[in-house]
Amino acid sequence: MRILHVLPSRAPAYGGPLEVAQTLAAQATANGHEATVLPKAPRDAIHVLATRVYWPGLSALREISRQAAAADIVHVHGLWTIPCTVACRSAHRQATPYVVSVHGMLDVWSLKRSRLKKRVYATLFERRNLESAAGLHFLNDSERAEAETFGVTTRSFVIPNAVDPEEFTDLPTRQTLDRLEPRVQGRTVVLFLGRLHEKKGLDILVPAFAEASVRTPDLHLLIAGPDEGGYRSSVEGWIDDHDLRGSVTLLGPVYGRDKMALLGGADIFVLSSHEEGDSIAVKEAMAARLPVVVTRQCRIHQVETAKAGLVVDPRPASVADALVALAEDSDGRKSLGTNGLRLVQEHYAAPLIGRLMLDTYTDILQERTRAPTWR
Repeated sequence: MRILHVLPSRAPAYGGPLEVAQTLAAQATANGHEATVLPKAPRDAIHVLATRVYWPGLSALREISRQAAAADIVHVHGLWTIPCTVACRSAHRQATPYVVSVHGMLDVWSLKRSRLKKRVYATLFERRNLESAAGLHFLNDSERAEAETFGVTTRSFVIPNAVDPEEFTDLPTRQTLDRLEPRVQGRTVVLFLGRLHEKKGLDILVPAFAEASVRTPDLHLLIAGPDEGGYRSSVEGWIDDHDLRGSVTLLGPVYGRDKMALLGGADIFVLSSHEEGDSIAVKEAMAARLPVVVTRQCRIHQVETAKAGLVVDPRPASVADALVALAEDSDGRKSLGTNGLRLVQEHYAAPLIGRLMLDTYTDILQERTRAPTWR
């Protein structure tokens, strides 16, 4: 099977969808299939009229079009971008079935952002992209239910995001983190790992951490991730408003061994999002045996049922209570971390999710599903 994965960008700052595509491609290759991820060269997004527009270049778009026509199936990751639309239209024109991973972009919260621009793009391209797909990929049932408000009736399937727990078996020790960030020595480290974006709930986390720090003074918060749209300045303002410069460190983008050092050395992982599809960062934290604090909007309720962490309301007081509870219970943190690793191994491990996705591709190809004609 020849599988083509298409993203808006291969820049590391694009985050979760990039990791999802690369993980699925690696699993397909491991199972004897031919998998390609495009565009090839990592490129940052450019800005046009203050709107983030992913533009990999004309040659990259031509390569996407060419390979979409030659593939057996095309897997498009995301909406509202030119590379994804090129992949959908090229596949359709060559009668190549394609699936679209929505990645939370049809959620009510997301659709309210840049509403007018999305309405225009939907009218011109996106509704046809979705209606012509052989299937829509959702990460959980609640994401699929929210997407119904957009009015697309294309058949869909649910497969969660995956991580490879084997990548987290030999993490750097706490001493490594202490060397990288000396200010955390002797402190209980809370880690946020993700884009600095309004949906990630840093407007909740910073005041929550301020409240928790009053009750548990030895806490230190590490915020790691790329800035998106200048949002870092807002975060810095909240840190100053709460006089937290001494106990919060903004690290910027962190990848590779440095990211592993954060996961290996932190004590608690937190994601206080207003909305999530299915966070890779949370699953990586659990694979690293970290207890997690997540809001209900993160849509990973298994954290609660598996006793892998605390699921709370998206309010500063609720997040603060959870941070304090975990900070004051080191034995409890270890137990939650062990449960989190087990949850990942049993339900989200890359080989398992990779096989589920390959089975879905096979079903589509066997049915030879064909999309309706472009209007």
